[in-house]
Amino acid sequence: MRVLMFGWEFPPYLAGGLGIACHDMAQALAQRGVKVKFIQPQRKGIGEIPLSGGLELRSASGTNVEQVRRSEQFRRFTGEVWEKNIEIYSIDSTLTPYATAQSYDEYMEELKRQGYGNVTKDTFTDKSSDTVNLNGGYGKNLMEEVYRYSLAAAAIAAEGDFDVIHVHDWMTYPAGIIAKMISGKPLVAHAHSMEHDRSGHKVNHTLAHIEWQGLSAADLVVAVSHFTKNIVMNSYLIPEHKIKVVHNAVTRSEAHKQYHIPDILRQEKRVLFMGRITYQKGPDYFVEAARLVLNKIPSARFVMAGTGDMMLGLVRRVGELRMGSKFNFTGFMGRR
Repeated sequence: MRVLMFGWEFPPYLAGGLGIACHDMAQALAQRGVKVKFIQPQRKGIGEIPLSGGLELRSASGTNVEQVRRSEQFRRFTGEVWEKNIEIYSIDSTLTPYATAQSYDEYMEELKRQGYGNVTKDTFTDKSSDTVNLNGGYGKNLMEEVYRYSLAAAAIAAEGDFDVIHVHDWMTYPAGIIAKMISGKPLVAHAHSMEHDRSGHKVNHTLAHIEWQGLSAADLVVAVSHFTKNIVMNSYLIPEHKIKVVHNAVTRSEAHKQYHIPDILRQEKRVLFMGRITYQKGPDYFVEAARLVLNKIPSARFVMAGTGDMMLGLVRRVGELRMGSKFNFTGFMGRR
């Protein structure tokens, strides 16, 4: 079997847990003899993935897809099955993991400040035409760039050889829909998180609509939990028979590892929060719970590992509660 998989990150280039999940799924499939072609967006020149320049896929729409070089760093993450069954391709794009409309605009402004002038060009020179020049610039906003990425998917679907399409979260759903329309192959939509889960009562209805389109077009929806399954059913009206729950888990190799505990950790109570510091992860509850814990165990310490849009507000809140000496904010912790 051959799987065409669309994601937005893959080790060793990571911003969160989705890249790890995609990597481990690709590894597990490869070990069973499945051939995986993984497609991800990657901005050239900024956090650039080393490219081979050898393989280039082009279509009438101007899509340019280059194969990622199989460097020693990649081999370390993928093992022996890499060369045989997994291929990683990079589409030149300004899409970034966990992007929002605001963060995308800020990212584009930063690119302009760094002198990448082509990001100011309009990607769509003729919106009434079916021919779109993808090499002329990047999308002026997040939705245009998602659409641009999906056009690259169309070129891959037209020229590629695969049996199943597998997409991860809303940013890749349009790519999967187009790939299915062109190829006629079945579509699997993986729901790692949903807009109704991420944003609470501040739902972005544009993103939620894209999620609904992807879930509706899918032949199978994979939810990472029964909680997510219920959201898919109740908020997006997807029938239960189309949904399978597959929990994230620790790999067998990781499960058997042993880690040394430093003596200092044996002498005091430490509580760790590790994840994106965003609404979905509930970091504000962690801070408020810490205040209650310190009332009972004054010697306890707390560590928040990660970054996100709530971080500065939580730093201020920790200061307001006079817990600064008990808190460590480490920032993003990469895979070790």
